[in-house]
Amino acid sequence: MPLTWTPEMDRTLLRVVDDSDGATWPERAADLSAQTGHPITEDMIRNRYRRVTNDIATAKTTPRYESDILVPPVPEGDYAGFDMAFFDIETAGLNAWGSEMTAACIVDQFGHATIRDRFEFPQESVLDDAGLLEWLRDELEKYDILIGWYGTMFDLPYINAKLVEHGMTVMRDKMFLDPCFKTRGGRYGLKVGSSKLKNVAKWLNTPHQKPEVEWNTFRKASFGDPESVAIVRDRCESDCRAMRDIFQHIKQVIRAIHR
Repeated sequence: MPLTWTPEMDRTLLRVVDDSDGATWPERAADLSAQTGHPITEDMIRNRYRRVTNDIATAKTTPRYESDILVPPVPEGDYAGFDMAFFDIETAGLNAWGSEMTAACIVDQFGHATIRDRFEFPQESVLDDAGLLEWLRDELEKYDILIGWYGTMFDLPYINAKLVEHGMTVMRDKMFLDPCFKTRGGRYGLKVGSSKLKNVAKWLNTPHQKPEVEWNTFRKASFGDPESVAIVRDRCESDCRAMRDIFQHIKQVIRAIHR
């Protein structure tokens, strides 16, 4: 099962690296595995350490808003606004017919991320994504406003189609924002020149960027290859965080929230 990094594990990771001056990455991986109880490889600890340190460095040089790395939960009762979910899905294809959902991520308004893949749930076969879909539907319905990049044209219709395929109830109607269409122009839009998440993030030089992933990695992840699943999960989270970064810039042109 792919590893889900938590803030506490990130803190342990930083402590292990800081306390192991001169140690090799395999030695650090073994130390972190012993302290967390999770099997962690050299590549996993190296890649995660690079990501965490990059986020910390960005937070120190980017005063626009609070860093979303290692942010403690907001105490209950201290926030009275809308609960928002920046969400993304990774699938084996562009249509529900003949493809499966591999992973899904939700990042809330405070930057707390939750990532799941279909192999974390009971399955009747390697292609069974019913558990992941049910979890995602139930989680998204907890929020007041959903935010998805091209989500009205792909993510939501795909999710609902797969729910119907599995004989489950589709998602309840929620308030929805699709930042993609705000970058295409119009009176209350921005003529950016591209509405792709990757290009808009590059244009704004956001702290989080959309990583490139080879198509074969998506294919292997669809059949449960652990390394490929981990890469796809990371891509899913990166997309959500990049979307959240972009939202901070373009929310000033939002005039209405649709259902």
